[in-house]
Amino acid sequence: MKTTLIVGIETLSGRYLADSFSLTHRVLGVSLSGKQTSVKCDLRSMSQISESAARLFLEADDVDQVIYCGDAAQSSWEPDVHESQFCSDSSQVVVWSRACDTSSTPFVFLSSDCIFDGPWMFHAEESESFSGTPRSHSIRSQEEIVSHNENALIVRSHLVGFAPRSFLTQSHFSTESPPQFSFIKHATPIYAGRFAQLLKEVLHSNPKGIIHLGGGERTSRQIFLSQLAERFGGTVHSSSREEFGTATYCETALRSTRAKDLISSGLPDIEDLLDEIAADLESDAAKRFAEIPHRSRS
Repeated sequence: MKTTLIVGIETLSGRYLADSFSLTHRVLGVSLSGKQTSVKCDLRSMSQISESAARLFLEADDVDQVIYCGDAAQSSWEPDVHESQFCSDSSQVVVWSRACDTSSTPFVFLSSDCIFDGPWMFHAEESESFSGTPRSHSIRSQEEIVSHNENALIVRSHLVGFAPRSFLTQSHFSTESPPQFSFIKHATPIYAGRFAQLLKEVLHSNPKGIIHLGGGERTSRQIFLSQLAERFGGTVHSSSREEFGTATYCETALRSTRAKDLISSGLPDIEDLLDEIAADLESDAAKRFAEIPHRSRS
C-alpha cells in the first residue's frame, strides 16, 4: 500500500484528498496552521519544520508521494486571503519541495486558476497570459519555487467544497445574509471530492510539470450560487450593476487538455457538481468536512 503525505491536511483540499486517498493509500497528514482537525488520518504535529527534518520524516515513514495543499489551492471564490499568509506558506513550500527533490519523492503542488484573468478566455497549461493581482503574483512565485523540482507536478484547479468557513459551508449552513458575488467573474469549478478521485487517476501516469484539472463547464459565482439556492433553498444577494463598468480580475477558465488524456471519464459539468453536493448533504459528509456538529433529532 502506498503512503501519501498530505501537507495542509486542515485545508478544504486536504480534507477531501485525505478522505479519498485513505480508501487505497496509507495517509499521513501535516497541519500547516497547527490547528487540530477531525480528518481521519495519521496526523503529525510539525507545522513549521526544516528541510532536513522533512527529509528525515519522508525517509523514516517511507513516504511514496507528497501532496501540498496550501493557500495557493484556495478558490478565488473563497473569502480573501491575506498576502502575509503566502509569505509564511512559501517558506514551507520551499522546505517540502526541496526535501522531496533531494529524496526523489514525487511532489504534487496544488495551485489555482486565479493566476489568469480574461476576459472570456480559456487558458491552456502553456498559456503566457497572467493576472497582475498580488495574490496571482504570490501563487506564481510559489509555482516557480516548485518548478525547480524535476519530480514535481503543479496542478491548477478551482475547488468547491465544504470546510470550516468555506463559501459553500456559509451559503448552506449559515443563517447570516449571504455575501454579494459577481456576475462577470467566471471560473471552471470542480467539486473537491471529484477532484480527489480524478487526481488519483492522473497520478497513476506519474506526470510532471504543469497540469490543469478543473471542471468541464464555465460559470460565474453569482449564477452558481443562484443554482445552489434554487436546488437547496436560501437566497443570494445580487451584484451591483455598476460592476459591469469596472475592471475584471479572475475572469478566467481552465482548459484541462493534459488531464483529459489521463482520465477515463469526461470532466464534470455544473449539474454534476450540484449532484455531488446533494449526495454529500444527504449522507452528512458535508457536515463532517465542514466540522458542523450533528444536532440531536427529537
